[in-house]
Amino acid sequence: MLFKGNLNEIEVAHDDRVTDVATTPLTLNAAECALDDKIEGHYSSSTFASSISEEADSLDDSLREKGSVEKEKCSAQAAGDGDPDDSPFEVVRAAVGNTDNPEMPSMTFRSNVLGIFFVCLISFVNQFYWERDNPIALNLLIVQLLCYPMGIAMAWGLPKRTWNTFGYKWSMNPGPFTIKEHVLISLMSNASAYMALTVDIFAVLRLYYNPDFSLWTALTLLLSGQLFAYALAGLSRSLLVLPAPMIWPSSLVNASLFRTFHEHDSYADTKGVSSSDTDTNVDTKENADIHQNNNSPMGSSRRGRWHFGALPKTSRTQFFWICFAGSFVWYFVPGYLLQVLSTISVLCLVAPNNHLANLIGDGKQGLGVLSFSLDWSVFSNAFLNSPIATPFWAACNLFIGFVLVFWVALPIAYFKNLWGSATLPLYGANVYTTNSTLYNISRVMRNGVFDDQAYESYSPLRMSLEFSWVYGIGFAALMSILVHIALYNGKEIIARVRETKTKHDDVHGKLIMQYPAVKAWWYLIMLVVSCVSGIAVGIGAKIGVPWWGYIVSFAIAIVLIIPVGIIQAVSNRQPGLSLVAELLSGIVLQGIPTGYSILKLYGHGSLAQALSYAQDMKLAHYMKIPPRHVLVYQVVGILISVVIQTCLFFWLIDHIPGMCRPEGYPWVCRSTNLVYSASIIWNLIGPLKVFGEGSPYSPLLWGFLFGLFLPIPIYFLQRRFPSNRLLKNIYIPVILSGIVGLPPMPPVDFPMWFLFGFVFNFLIHRYWNMWWQRYNFTLSAGLDSGLALSGIFQFMALSQNGIKLDWWGNQVDRQCPLSSKPWITS
Repeated sequence: MLFKGNLNEIEVAHDDRVTDVATTPLTLNAAECALDDKIEGHYSSSTFASSISEEADSLDDSLREKGSVEKEKCSAQAAGDGDPDDSPFEVVRAAVGNTDNPEMPSMTFRSNVLGIFFVCLISFVNQFYWERDNPIALNLLIVQLLCYPMGIAMAWGLPKRTWNTFGYKWSMNPGPFTIKEHVLISLMSNASAYMALTVDIFAVLRLYYNPDFSLWTALTLLLSGQLFAYALAGLSRSLLVLPAPMIWPSSLVNASLFRTFHEHDSYADTKGVSSSDTDTNVDTKENADIHQNNNSPMGSSRRGRWHFGALPKTSRTQFFWICFAGSFVWYFVPGYLLQVLSTISVLCLVAPNNHLANLIGDGKQGLGVLSFSLDWSVFSNAFLNSPIATPFWAACNLFIGFVLVFWVALPIAYFKNLWGSATLPLYGANVYTTNSTLYNISRVMRNGVFDDQAYESYSPLRMSLEFSWVYGIGFAALMSILVHIALYNGKEIIARVRETKTKHDDVHGKLIMQYPAVKAWWYLIMLVVSCVSGIAVGIGAKIGVPWWGYIVSFAIAIVLIIPVGIIQAVSNRQPGLSLVAELLSGIVLQGIPTGYSILKLYGHGSLAQALSYAQDMKLAHYMKIPPRHVLVYQVVGILISVVIQTCLFFWLIDHIPGMCRPEGYPWVCRSTNLVYSASIIWNLIGPLKVFGEGSPYSPLLWGFLFGLFLPIPIYFLQRRFPSNRLLKNIYIPVILSGIVGLPPMPPVDFPMWFLFGFVFNFLIHRYWNMWWQRYNFTLSAGLDSGLALSGIFQFMALSQNGIKLDWWGNQVDRQCPLSSKPWITS
């Protein structure tokens, strides 16, 4: 998904003015605002966001279409706002152009260089930070923003000479930087979307199950998994990409962003002005709009009640570099000089020897009450993504779930010793024995597999109360997502499936047919080779999974790709795939802990990645990118990202003492340790023992029934009171997903993330809307980029050369020394 961020949203309206927006020279944020301004009164806001662990985007339910393709065509013709050969869906007509220029360059020297540069940058940065205490992730919005001026600069400065290489003529500079080049660069960069999460699987094998697990084995298995996912997406193209009813709403957002950049250029060219001149004209127009709003009776509308006299004359590019420089310099303070600023626990500072204050106040291992941070990596973390890019209604739903569970229900249950939980630490992803010691898997394993007799003589598994609740709430979230989709999108999904026979009935399907298609047998060969190589390498490396375990893993992804893909393509919602994979792995491969890694790689990871590739293919379809160019760029992106992220992680393991352990701070590998614990719960011991009869955690299975019924009353209340703004913004799947990332996320991250979102996406958006339009996303991109490069510089220039500061300001575990201890000790 190109516009990454767990809950990114740009709402799309459907009146005539939106069509004008797509064809007039607006800036990025001005276009977003113009689209957003027309939402109210046209569509009800029925969006939900996918679970945080699945890293899925969400859009407003305004993107849902009404009626069949033929009815849409008739209504478009009757309204006079559509060509009968154009897309039958209004949101597609508003966001995507219905013309194409086959002569426009796409695969060029510029796109090759920038694509490789950005896929290397994104892969390296995201993997580098993934194992740190507060991981961050550079999203693809940064690529979209940065590669545009770089492409323009290359078009201005590169020689235009034509070269002849063995009869193939090419040029470094074929002309102006084109929208097709821009899209291909983004597609290549997006190949690393789920890679860091997948690398965790092999980290567990290397660190906990097989110390001899080699880099080459990991590279081969990960590459086979990614190519399997890509082949699966390619073979599903005729059902998930080509049909007009499969609109993939998030792709429309990206199409609008690309058009905003490049149609602005076309307009400037026709007027004979430079880009800088046009930007100045836009700035002047924005300032004029402010004065007009202030002088009009509507000056205090949702545009903003309070205004600056005029927007600063700083361009977005200048503002980006100011934010970048400030973030780069400041991160030296919480990242190197004074690391305690990353999490400041007020209650612990006031009462460091009070056990209760430690448990309530610790932002790392406690409840995080009255904890705060001065570290941007806490605000914009990889678990929740940038708070600026998350719509405020979604942030409120998530935070409600966090408060109700983490700050209300959890302390009550913990201090009442529910299920004996007070004899274990309050928060964490570790698993324990009944006497509160860490679970020693070697005591219940014989020859690499589970030994039932040894388990009975050792100890049942126990986990922290919050960790166990995450699974129970996850069960409820999974069912609520399915029920929510059935209630809000069921009829539409059925109608879209029936309409797939009209897959080439719109202009986009016809225009893309002029380019050579990728042969189905190409994808089929890729699928077979990736499956065979994965099985051969896995068995040869003695991972411990039988051959049929690999077949089951492949089968899960193959069976689910079409139904799940149709749901996501129509509703922009993806059911919780991770929990489904864990349940199946625990049933099919129980007793084989390494089976968790294989099934997560091929059954869950490949399926999630295949859906991401399919969505990217739909974007390329909308933007009329030659399919074979898309194939080349996506496969090259996969190859580069696999090599960089796998090699980097293995290098970090070999060069950082105490990696993935508390003594290795900040390299504590929260996600990796969670995967290790999950492999014990689901595969080594198995769900029947952990959640079955006789286990204290068996009541968690009621979560399935709870999630099945909870969305129903909300749905009927929203239909009964459609004008109630509070009610229509309640989304049960989003509320339930608010707690799913805890653990591994540090508790302090959530309130800090919500606070920053409240300031920017509510206060500034409401009262200084023109500033918000112009700088909001640029601020996020600048802060993320500056922090990322600052952390890498500190590691390479200082930490690797032994230049460390050992003083109380960097003793991050001294603030709350008692928070890791259980409330009740024997």
